[in-house]
Amino acid sequence: MNGVPAGICGTGGEMAVVASEEAAHEKTSVVGDGRCAVVRGPLLAQETDLAGTWQGTMQAGKDMRMVLKISKSAGGGWQGILYSIDSYQPSQGMASTSMSLHGATFAFAIASADYSYEGKLSSDGSQIVGTWTQGKDARALNLTRANAETAWTIPAPDKVMPVDAP
Repeated sequence: MNGVPAGICGTGGEMAVVASEEAAHEKTSVVGDGRCAVVRGPLLAQETDLAGTWQGTMQAGKDMRMVLKISKSAGGGWQGILYSIDSYQPSQGMASTSMSLHGATFAFAIASADYSYEGKLSSDGSQIVGTWTQGKDARALNLTRANAETAWTIPAPDKVMPVDAP
């Protein structure tokens, strides 16, 4: 049902979840007078695919570009690596220690650095409007889903020169 119109139909005590507007019309004979609400987009948060690259710029004295790469974890949840590409170590990503999506509320944390983020996922799944928190300092950080053409480049790590290099 990911991205497919879905809905809930019912009267009295009878309810039916349907996968499409057409199915809602078919259910009218089962649930009575056919009162149906059709919902466009994912019906459940678990059906929303967060995997991919998300990026945004935070104002912190200077612009700080942040890139969050999200993937499915082995346990079926979400995991991410955060890159602060305008920092002094842009190539060193930090792994999230928690990440969740409940309804439209997306959140993740990096406990070792006292970082957390919470935001609302847009209905089309293309943006997350939220707040980045480090300790008690909170700043706006809106993330946009990136694609191959729009994704910012994460700098490669500096090459380590051997001690005896000329």
